[in-house]
Amino acid sequence: MELFGIIFSVPVIFISSIIYSFIIKKVTDKYGLLRKPLLLISALIFVLVFLEFIGVITFGVIKFHEYIGAYFYSIHTVFFFLAVPALVNIMQLQKKYPFLSVWHIIGVFCAIYGLGVVLLQYTVSEALFGIDGIGGLNKEP
Repeated sequence: MELFGIIFSVPVIFISSIIYSFIIKKVTDKYGLLRKPLLLISALIFVLVFLEFIGVITFGVIKFHEYIGAYFYSIHTVFFFLAVPALVNIMQLQKKYPFLSVWHIIGVFCAIYGLGVVLLQYTVSEALFGIDGIGGLNKEP
C-alpha cells in the first residue's frame, strides 16, 4: 500500500504544482509586493529542508531526532507540506532564468523533488514510529 502511495504521489505533485504555479503567478502579478517576501521565505524553507535531508543522511533519523529534540517530527511535517510549494515559488518568482518559470518545467522539477520529499517522509516516519506506525520511539516493545 505504501508503494502505491509513493508512486501515486508523483503525478499528484506534478499536477498540483502546475496549478499552484498558475495561482501564485496571478496573485503576485496582482500584488507585486508579495513577490520578494514569498521568494525569501521559500528560499529559507528550501535551505532548511536541504539541511534536514543532510542531517538525516549524516546522523540517521533517530540521532537527528535526539539532536533536534521533541519537536523534530512536528518541524519535519511542516517542511514536508511546505517543501514543494517553496520550490514552485522559487521557480515561478525568480526573474533571472525565465525558462524555469514555464509550467511543464515546474511540474517536472517539482515531481522529482516531491518524490524525494515523500521518500524522506516515509523514512522518517518508519524510523520514528516503526513499520506498523505503532512502535518506534514512543512505545515500549
